[in-house]
Amino acid sequence: FGQNQDLRFRWRTGSEPTAAIKTAVKAAAAAANATRASKAATFTYDPSGASPIGYGVGATCGVNGLACFTRTVPTSFTMWLREQGHVFDWGTLRWCQAYTTPPNGCYDAETIALDEFGHVETLDHHSNYASASDYVDAVVQTFSRTKPAAGWNMHTFGRCDVATLQRQYDMQSWTATYSTCLGLSTDLTLTASPTAILVGGTTNLTATLTVVDYDSYVRLGGNPIDGRVVTLQRRAPGTTTWYTVGTMAGGSGVGTYVLSQRLTSDAEYRAVFNTPTNEGLVGDTSATVRVYVGGCSGAISPNIRITVACICPGKEGPRCHAGPFAAWPWPSCAWPRSRPRVPPQDRTPPRPGPSDQPPRRPSRAPPPGRAPRSPVARRPAPVRHPAPVRHPAGRRPRPRSNLPRPRLPLRVAIRSSASSDRSPGTGADRTARGCLARR
Repeated sequence: FGQNQDLRFRWRTGSEPTAAIKTAVKAAAAAANATRASKAATFTYDPSGASPIGYGVGATCGVNGLACFTRTVPTSFTMWLREQGHVFDWGTLRWCQAYTTPPNGCYDAETIALDEFGHVETLDHHSNYASASDYVDAVVQTFSRTKPAAGWNMHTFGRCDVATLQRQYDMQSWTATYSTCLGLSTDLTLTASPTAILVGGTTNLTATLTVVDYDSYVRLGGNPIDGRVVTLQRRAPGTTTWYTVGTMAGGSGVGTYVLSQRLTSDAEYRAVFNTPTNEGLVGDTSATVRVYVGGCSGAISPNIRITVACICPGKEGPRCHAGPFAAWPWPSCAWPRSRPRVPPQDRTPPRPGPSDQPPRRPSRAPPPGRAPRSPVARRPAPVRHPAPVRHPAGRRPRPRSNLPRPRLPLRVAIRSSASSDRSPGTGADRTARGCLARR
């Protein structure tokens, strides 16, 4: 049947159940709807429904069948229950609903009807262990039990019934719990955006959790898993010890978990989903993701700024290398001040631009009656060599030192004025007030 399809049933004309059996059948339909934990079809009583349910001697359930069913997908189904007191080769049928105080050895009609509704949903008989210790894992069984044996009055689908319904019809939502009868492998991935940041910058780490897409999982393969606990772990590159950063919050997409990190050095991250104890999922750990930190500087807070050695992408030098930042347009990167020395033969003077040319003097016209001068190549001035110095006989010149000649001290000469009644603004007075003279 289709996902969440509403199958409406009625009582078979001429073979209507007793009032107690009707109540039990309706209760079984409500239990199937409430405990399917999937998108399996639902059951609703409707006097004009297309699916008849009968009770009595007209049941076509074989020799030893307590109840039976047929289904006509995708429109309807049928169901029969044996009448109270039907004689089998093993004994007489007794429905517990027919008694005020049900005796031992009776069958619960609600449990039997729920078993048949499960068959309508495509459930098969559960395969039990030899010890039958897992009998209560499913209500759909080959042999039903009587009071007071364990499982005689199960009014909900068992966990393995739910597991089959989930595989066949899918989950009701991405946050719904998977049956513990399942053991679904999960796939956890982790990405960082960006993977290279400036010092003090922030990277966003996003984990995605899904069910592995195996054919045996039918509709569950590839499902996103939302609303779980995914933790983020961190370690320094080159180390082996992981430290838990925190729990990742739910992301904007289904099955995604996010957490932001502000870094001042390279770091490696991984996401971890531990195997839960309340559902049938197997935990997983993502691959390691490395985040690179570099650049010239990055703001950590309005009052704190960290400055590091510049990493110039795509260049080579004392502090520059071509690494993961080679494709980044770092606007603040520059060469360090201590550049390698360039040999003189490799130095090329810069070509002067228009702004470097000296201002040109405006040309003047020659005076009237004089012809303009023609350009004449100037002859270079002759080199004059100083005449040798002749020293007096018997005197040798002092050796000249290569050190610069020291400056002589300055002497301040103060001259007093001859007359004190001169006005201070005269030139004689300005000379007399003092001057600096070099000796």
